[in-house]
Amino acid sequence: MKVLYAILLILLYPIAAAIVSLYTYDIRITVIFSSLTYLMNLIITTMLLFQPDHIGMFYIDFVTKIFLLIINGIFLAMIIYSSDYIKHIDDPYLHPRYFFMLSNLFAVTLLFSVVINSTGLLWVGIGASTATSALLVVLEEKSSAFEATWRYIIIVSAGLAISLISIALVYHITGTEALNVVPYSLNGSNRILAQIALVLALIGFGTKFGLFPISTWLPDVHGEAPAPVSALFSAILLPVALYGFMRIYGILYPVSNGFSTTIIIYAGVFSALLSSMMFLAQIKYKRLIAYSSMENMSIALIGIALGYYGLIASLIIISAHSFAKSSAFFSAGNIKIETDESVIEKASEIGIPSTVTKSFALATMSVTGTPPFGIFFGEFLILYLLVEKSYFIPVFMLIIVMAISFLSMLYHSVNMMHSTKKTEKITLFMEYLPICLLVISIVPAILWVRL
Repeated sequence: MKVLYAILLILLYPIAAAIVSLYTYDIRITVIFSSLTYLMNLIITTMLLFQPDHIGMFYIDFVTKIFLLIINGIFLAMIIYSSDYIKHIDDPYLHPRYFFMLSNLFAVTLLFSVVINSTGLLWVGIGASTATSALLVVLEEKSSAFEATWRYIIIVSAGLAISLISIALVYHITGTEALNVVPYSLNGSNRILAQIALVLALIGFGTKFGLFPISTWLPDVHGEAPAPVSALFSAILLPVALYGFMRIYGILYPVSNGFSTTIIIYAGVFSALLSSMMFLAQIKYKRLIAYSSMENMSIALIGIALGYYGLIASLIIISAHSFAKSSAFFSAGNIKIETDESVIEKASEIGIPSTVTKSFALATMSVTGTPPFGIFFGEFLILYLLVEKSYFIPVFMLIIVMAISFLSMLYHSVNMMHSTKKTEKITLFMEYLPICLLVISIVPAILWVRL
């Protein structure tokens, strides 16, 4: 019962923050209240780590607790960062109170998605996250941002329609919407249906978690959205969409076979390879980070298909990715404020403050799997498991992916680091928050030690 009350509080606090944001014109009060909301949620979630799993209306296991920590931690950082960032937008499309209201509602949909014990309501939560996040993209009121938003809505909605068919098949196979139910029938027809449902779930949820090439909206939205919104999309929205597929896979795995596992592994490998190949062609630093997000999620997808230790590896990657990628986008936001340029070469010519470029370079190195950051340990474990299961071709391809992504990121980062200029427009907090998040991104490597 204590766990039930804790989850209700975790959901109600952001709703209250959204109401306060809507009716309060003093942005300082909104920021303080919203920050306290996610700080309280972090405290509650930390306490949940020491509580047993809960199965009922809510489904709370170790995976859920990790996602709750990620969501609340990133939202806390984003709210505080946005309070300064939004001051640098001359004529925002949304009044700041509407921006914070939608941000808090966005948090509610994501938190609801990872705690609810129903495949149908999980789909509703992920679908609602599209509605609450779409307007956040156009905060700076650019025509290109509106176009990217419409592309995001259309592509993701089509994908969610496909994933709904998958969820209907899951209900047909299992006879229930609960996440903790193992299918009882192993006949041939159900096995075929399970394989179809898995493929449909992969396509449907893949449009939202960054499976290349069906997530063509992602680089456009990340490139046009404000930095704090891009951080939310990359650090939280993509992992929660992947969480949706993770739960469907966990239900259907007992009635599918190795063929479905192979499809998922190769889908992740080719998605990571194609995403990494786009790195060198990028001229805008935010689009560069966006393709990196697609690569990270694709590798995490491979881990999900590899069983228990693969799931641990995926959680390490997702956790480290969330904090490192938010660090990268906050650094990108600082570059935009200081130079008013989104193109790498032009921003470099103007001169980027050295502390900003250093945090950006470290963040980009982190997301490519450079030690000692957490993504390195997750990727290493996935490579080990692939070798153990004799998936040698995927191993070879992933090594190529990692080499391409590392060298590409290193090339772009070095080109931006020649300036010794000091910061002029950003606050001290905005300058050093990305470094703090990078330090946190090392923490998920502790999961590796526990193995």
